[in-house]
Amino acid sequence: MILNASFTGPVFWIPVESTGQTIIFQLAGRFAGTDFTGRFVRGGVVEFVGVTKSQLAMGIGHVLGGHGHFVLPEPATSTLIGIGLIGIALTIRRKSLIA
Repeated sequence: MILNASFTGPVFWIPVESTGQTIIFQLAGRFAGTDFTGRFVRGGVVEFVGVTKSQLAMGIGHVLGGHGHFVLPEPATSTLIGIGLIGIALTIRRKSLIA
């Protein structure tokens, strides 16, 4: 599995084209979850979903294409946060040994 996520806010289904029995919707929303390495990720997605009217009644759709973007902290940011937490822990430990 590449991504295990769920939508975290409103999901928008906007009909963009209807030809005969086929309807194409634009699906847009924000998501949060974990990627294949186990890291927490969040971001947004825009997909185009095509359905026939009978499939729509059954809740079936086919992703035709789209894109998503992920918001990940940069490694330097994570490193600085880690160094800061270690510094706080060492300061607390040193103060507890002095007292």
